[in-house]
Amino acid sequence: METRIFGVTKDGRKVTLYSLQAGKYKADILDLGATLQALYVPDKNGEKQDVVLGFETPDAYLNPDNGYMGATVGRFANRIRKGHFSLNGQEYQLACNNGPNHLHGGLCGFSAKLFSARILSDREICFSLISPHMDEGFPGELRFSVTYLLNENGELSLTYQAVSDQDTVINFTNHAYFNLDGQSPQPDIRRHKLSLSSLAFCPCDDDALVTGEIRPVLGSEMDFTKETLLSDRLSQQTGAIARAGGIDHNFVLLPGCETAATLSSEKSGIRMTVKTDRPGIQVYSAGQAKAMTPGKCGAIYRPFCAICLETQSFPDSPNQSHFPSCLLKKGEVFTSKTVYRFSLQG
Repeated sequence: METRIFGVTKDGRKVTLYSLQAGKYKADILDLGATLQALYVPDKNGEKQDVVLGFETPDAYLNPDNGYMGATVGRFANRIRKGHFSLNGQEYQLACNNGPNHLHGGLCGFSAKLFSARILSDREICFSLISPHMDEGFPGELRFSVTYLLNENGELSLTYQAVSDQDTVINFTNHAYFNLDGQSPQPDIRRHKLSLSSLAFCPCDDDALVTGEIRPVLGSEMDFTKETLLSDRLSQQTGAIARAGGIDHNFVLLPGCETAATLSSEKSGIRMTVKTDRPGIQVYSAGQAKAMTPGKCGAIYRPFCAICLETQSFPDSPNQSHFPSCLLKKGEVFTSKTVYRFSLQG
């Protein structure tokens, strides 16, 4: 496995980049935030394309205005209403770092932490950390790891594992911004096609927080049961997508579905399928993207530059008793796996 120093943060932390190689595929991962910094896959012409957006310096990844690009997110991905929840009769208050709500682990969540790296092979690496009791307001000392594995079939798998010494709430995901056309000065996702194994979604309020309702998608602008050109939905002037300024919603995945989502581009000929054991997937079309730092190759990241497919538990689930549980009991081992598989159309 190739490794190199990616840079040094303003506070003096040395950041290392690790390169996984498997046949025609390559993944570059940082120990800062266990971040997927680059992912190279062959297009229809046999040329390698880097299909995730990102930055060239550690501090760009640490800038909260740059959208958690590629990072492992925790302790709790997505939003918690007013940063508040109760557990076992005790009230917990988290930072409200996204308007009135808590988002993606708080002011210094997993995306901003330096992980310990353990190389397992040229194709596999495990990143781990210990999150102390009351880290960002969450109870329990949490031992967490995420293992990246790349294979010659074009599959990048992420296996999450966690154990806590107290009851706590968890929700982990990866926040990669995918664009299957590769890097360009002004990337755009709107000519990509998306399908989801979902018959329902969670509507949001004006602060992008779920209301608690689970609403059917059939016959609505949120219906992606068939492969759909993103521009057809993102250009609509009414409905949930228009109100949110793009797609930024949790979709309820069909239990036991083999494929949670597919994303494809006719331009590159690349198709990506997402498999997961999580109950939901947050689809974010980057409608609010306004990265304050130039991206790879000097690219300017603007609305609809990419799409995030964040496998997850439901947002605000600590406060929504009818949502799938996000509780991790003391001493229990949580394990979850998400796989991104790349192929060519046809």
